[in-house]
Amino acid sequence: MFEKYNVEQKLDLHYRYPVVFTENLFSKSNGELKQFFKDQGANQSIRLLCIVDENLLEGNPKLIQEVEEYFSEEGMPALVSTPILLKGGEALKSRFDIVNELYSAVAEYNICRHSYIMGIGGGTLMDIAGYVAATSHRGVRMLRVPTTVLAQSDAALGVKTSMNFDGKKNFVGTFTPPNGVFCDIALLDSLPEEHYLPGYSEAVKVAILQDEPFLKEIEDLSKDIISREREGSLHVIAKCAELHLKHIATSGDPFEFGSSRPLDFGHWAAHKLEQMSDFKMTHGESVAFGVALDVTYSYLVGKLSEESWRRCMEAFKGLKFELYHPLMEKSLNEPENPESMLHGLEEFRQHLGGRLTVMLIDEIGSGYEVDTMDMTILKDAVLTLKEY
Repeated sequence: MFEKYNVEQKLDLHYRYPVVFTENLFSKSNGELKQFFKDQGANQSIRLLCIVDENLLEGNPKLIQEVEEYFSEEGMPALVSTPILLKGGEALKSRFDIVNELYSAVAEYNICRHSYIMGIGGGTLMDIAGYVAATSHRGVRMLRVPTTVLAQSDAALGVKTSMNFDGKKNFVGTFTPPNGVFCDIALLDSLPEEHYLPGYSEAVKVAILQDEPFLKEIEDLSKDIISREREGSLHVIAKCAELHLKHIATSGDPFEFGSSRPLDFGHWAAHKLEQMSDFKMTHGESVAFGVALDVTYSYLVGKLSEESWRRCMEAFKGLKFELYHPLMEKSLNEPENPESMLHGLEEFRQHLGGRLTVMLIDEIGSGYEVDTMDMTILKDAVLTLKEY
């Protein structure tokens, strides 16, 4: 008779990686990366493939030269080629042909599991470079150098990397922590206006959700942020990063095995609006729309006071965010229509693994979760924002 054996295995995994805010990262006088590689025991026998967002070169024409000179110094990993240039933007996250080209580069330059892939750019560049790193040889070491407000305060900090597929945001991807994140604040100076202020939507989001004093700081610093005053702007970016990292490290679910995703506050609508705009809407803009919608819903169901609701709306408007977009009204009476923003709830449910969990707020700094939303009140929330 067959004797049945049951074996249970428990694995405890610990990840540790630095998130560094610095200035002029690739200046020869900047020792942050040099110290990192020294601590890792890296030397010229270690290979490094660099991928750069070509949009950066318009405001930083010497960037490629600076990177090459930095890695030519003794004791640094060997740069295997001139940095590969890719044009960042949401369209990049659907380009699996480019993923294949990057796989070919990994093979051609003998990038192994002890090698590094370094991505320099915004959130979409971080995603495609991270996806290639995570899936080459089941995991090549990844370094992120985020160069946008959104990437430095949120997108490049966590343990996720993803691609879009069939028009769906982040449909394909992995949970893979980076080996290090190095935020060069000097590279923010060259960001065009349309990619600068929208990046602060994640800061407003996390403040509304988790930290009322931080929201007060954002309100007080709004003029400094708009004028790009370095000290105030950096404080908001770094504080936002700190709150995101704290949640990832202490939530008890960094790899999202459950359905609760508090930091996706407002994102069910945000992701759908991006999709509906053919990704012409930036993620920062869409997050502002999505958070404003869910805050307004919280107000209309009687959980949030009118005073707090107006304060949240004015925090966004103080940073020149719009609170309403015509796409929010498209097929508004047809929530089952894939062309409706409201269908984003169903797509979000599927993305979460079958059970809908949406974060709302009952006061600034305090959230609560629901598993259903009233379509009539959601429609009223859209119209309320339209008239605000």
